[in-house]
Amino acid sequence: MARPARPVVDRSAARPGDGTPDFLLYLLPLGQDKEVVLAAHGTAAPAADLASWLAARAAVTFTVSREGHDGAFPVTVNFAHIVMARTAPYTVTRHVTF
Repeated sequence: MARPARPVVDRSAARPGDGTPDFLLYLLPLGQDKEVVLAAHGTAAPAADLASWLAARAAVTFTVSREGHDGAFPVTVNFAHIVMARTAPYTVTRHVTF
């Protein structure tokens, strides 16, 4: 029996030459006790979008960057493996890991 297709959403916002992220995306993967934090570019997703991606188990592509590294790159998050997601404004004082 074939699995039903999962929605794929492209939220990437590649802007050449702009290395400053716009928001932080906090993700709690299934079975983990610590959040993964992505420094993302573009407009932060509203809570309703995060909730719909979690419910639909969607695959969503974001443009992210690493602190201290040049350039942004796409990352696809499989919300089927995420139990909690939230966003926050980007600040340089917060530690970014992934």
